[in-house]
Amino acid sequence: MIDTSELQSFSADKHLVERLAHALPTLGINGFGDALSIYALPLYGADPGNFTTPILDTSIERIGWRLLVLAGDEPIACVDQADDDDGGPGYMIRGTEVATALKAAIEAALSHAEAAAVNYSIRFLSIPVAYTSAVWLCGPDNQFFPTRAGVAKRPEPARLSQETFTTLIAAQTRPALPVRENGSDALS
Repeated sequence: MIDTSELQSFSADKHLVERLAHALPTLGINGFGDALSIYALPLYGADPGNFTTPILDTSIERIGWRLLVLAGDEPIACVDQADDDDGGPGYMIRGTEVATALKAAIEAALSHAEAAAVNYSIRFLSIPVAYTSAVWLCGPDNQFFPTRAGVAKRPEPARLSQETFTTLIAAQTRPALPVRENGSDALS
């Protein structure tokens, strides 16, 4: 079961519509017309240096919205909306690859939540320094559906427990071992 009030239809402001109109053609997206739907998830950011279990600690903060832009059922763009330095809305627009990954992760999360006997809130978690992001089902047993997992290739939607996700983050942010002149690491 999921609280869908956080996965809501987003009433786009004029500035966002103008930015989309200019950005989408540069991303190779043309002819979307007026048939756009925009859905919003609360966007959270995390500092992996403080990223510990349990996940709900001071290392995570709400920073804005992650918007999924659809033309009909087709994902065409993702938009991160957060306040800029002047306090006004700032937008970062990404193309269909990111939107497709987000839509697939949302669908997998909603399917899991529907089958679970747990109440969840749906959120989006971004950890840029670890090149990791995920749809986050926030509840008594946090679940994560990565849209990026430390590499450029987008993963297939898969559910990760909090422990597995925390381990993934730790692996992405672990400092590299010093390398000796002969090319071996310091532990070999």
